Amino acid sequence: MSTETKKGVISGSLPVILGQYTDYNFKFTEVEIPNARFVNGRKYPVAIKLTYTKNNEASDDDSRLYEELAQFVYDLSKDYDTFKTLVRKFGALAIKGFNSTDPENFSLFVRNFAKGSNLSEFKQNGIAHPREDVAKGGVTTVNKTTGFRRLYAHQELCRFKTYPSILTFFAKYPSKTGGDETLTNASELYNVVKQKYPEFIDAMAKKGIYLTQTWPLGQKLPNGKVYSWKSEHSFGRLIKEGDDLETQKRKAGEICKKYVSEDYEWTKDGGMKINEHTKPIRLDPYNKEPIIFGSIPSYYQKYKWNLENIGPNIPPAVTYDNGEQIPLKYLNFILEQSIELSFDYKFEAGDIVLVDNYTSYHGRTKYGDQRREILACFLDDDEQEKKVPIPFVSS
Repeated sequence: MSTETKKGVISGSLPVILGQYTDYNFKFTEVEIPNARFVNGRKYPVAIKLTYTKNNEASDDDSRLYEELAQFVYDLSKDYDTFKTLVRKFGALAIKGFNSTDPENFSLFVRNFAKGSNLSEFKQNGIAHPREDVAKGGVTTVNKTTGFRRLYAHQELCRFKTYPSILTFFAKYPSKTGGDETLTNASELYNVVKQKYPEFIDAMAKKGIYLTQTWPLGQKLPNGKVYSWKSEHSFGRLIKEGDDLETQKRKAGEICKKYVSEDYEWTKDGGMKINEHTKPIRLDPYNKEPIIFGSIPSYYQKYKWNLENIGPNIPPAVTYDNGEQIPLKYLNFILEQSIELSFDYKFEAGDIVLVDNYTSYHGRTKYGDQRREILACFLDDDEQEKKVPIPFVSS
């Protein structure tokens, strides 16, 4: 009779997730997050920690560790749907103990999580500020335009025709102070707005929301990058070197109509203005809870900042979709609550955070001019399994 130890997943769900492989044995256990919120009876967010032991015969080659970890992650995802189940149940999942700040190891983790979970890389289009590709599988930098202002609560690309379902973030080099990942539960935000201003919820559901944003032809940013609709992750994915401006505009328009919005226009100074028509009152397709699915806090805060720093003659960036102005008391309240309800996650080097883009708003706190390198990869369900938040009128 063979006495060889079984290789693979031993336990695929909490409280202890176990795997035994050729060179390493792996374990995930739940760890407490100080000051975690409770939303609709569930922790928000939840965290697990990875620990591992090396078998006696194993080499000291780190690459073998992350190859076997990737296999464990794939097996857990394929056979138990472990990570996707956790992130969709709790809204956000922090993974600690990864013990690497190498983007290639993060890429290996994410690609195996995606492959086993029937997720695929979400190609970014309509991104507001420049991104750089860092590793395979769609791993990019995040918005680094300035660390001197907070990045306010938003759900990634949610006002567009296409948007990712799960976001992954990786702390390659977190700032020593500030730079926390902010997480606001979209269902909790709905609940507090509904309680205070039920008429605002009803108006958003019935009238819809109009948001607008203009990408410049080319604007130099403080970090030396250029903010432009021509950027690959904005609307420039089809643009080739040597294309004249009219060809560039036509190609950018093709991307916009397919992935972002049918409604766009060109400004006199060559900017690309996108008109976004949204229905933000929706039901989460997985937990069936009502959510506010939109980037109203971040759009409104940017408008407020422009009024204070540029001048009073700026058209509002957020209205009802019929053009009617939204009372400022509603917009101020939803902005205030997106901050009040936020859980600020302090990154440690090597942390991975998975975010349900339907359940959670994300953003970050200020960090000044410190070095901060957070990477991201956006994922989406395979087309045949894709579920999206459904607009509804609340009762």
